[in-house]
Amino acid sequence: MTVTLDDVHALFHLPIAGTFFTPVHRDQTTAVQMVRDALEVDELVVLKEFGDTRGFHLRMSWLRKVYQQLVDAGRYEVAARAYMLHLVACTLFADKSAYYIDVRYLTLFSDLDTPCWAWGMVALTMIYTTLDAASRPDIRQLAGFLSLLQCWIYKHFLRICEQRTQHCAASNPCVMRWKAKQNLLGEAPLMEYRQRLDALTLDDVIWTPYIGHHEHRPFDASSLYSVYVRWESHVARHLPARCLRQFGYIEGTPRPVPEAPAGGIDR
Repeated sequence: MTVTLDDVHALFHLPIAGTFFTPVHRDQTTAVQMVRDALEVDELVVLKEFGDTRGFHLRMSWLRKVYQQLVDAGRYEVAARAYMLHLVACTLFADKSAYYIDVRYLTLFSDLDTPCWAWGMVALTMIYTTLDAASRPDIRQLAGFLSLLQCWIYKHFLRICEQRTQHCAASNPCVMRWKAKQNLLGEAPLMEYRQRLDALTLDDVIWTPYIGHHEHRPFDASSLYSVYVRWESHVARHLPARCLRQFGYIEGTPRPVPEAPAGGIDR
């Protein structure tokens, strides 16, 4: 089993097909202009922020301050860009610092009227990348879009964690059915969770949890796309043929895992 594009699509209603993002080359002049054009911030203020972050980055606290100033001034479309940048910094692109985000991502919100990015592909690539990093013995923390991983567990493994559900319209993303609560793992000893994992059987697994949701969010055949997913320099294998039972199919002998192309993936 694994997290798939179908999980992202059903849990968050994020598009799993769309345009790939190619970041622009950044020097100081370009980076400053990007912030000025997107957020209408004075050049000296931007330069000070770059100095404070020692790079072409914007702090979360800085974004919140700019957002509030734009709302107070009635500049709602510009404020929406600051809000969206802060949102993806705290979710899809979350890192261990939770401190700042690179200005190159402002390009993603230059045109709010034409959403064209494959956000679901981004989410899956990032969770694959962070899980890969977390599996290494010298890594002590897990970063990334953890709401995706947590709610995937809730949907497929009912006996591992208690589900704190809340009323939610059936047409809403599945992720909205759970309440957020701090220190969930702190309510039971770590050994207890390990015992629950060890005790899992096939009967404890919900293989196809979204069948009832397809009425509101039809299954997207793009979820069966196989081989690789990519976001910028991050490349990960996506092999739905190795977990066909999650799609309601009979799983046979899996094909060999393909080698990554030597020169990376162009598109």
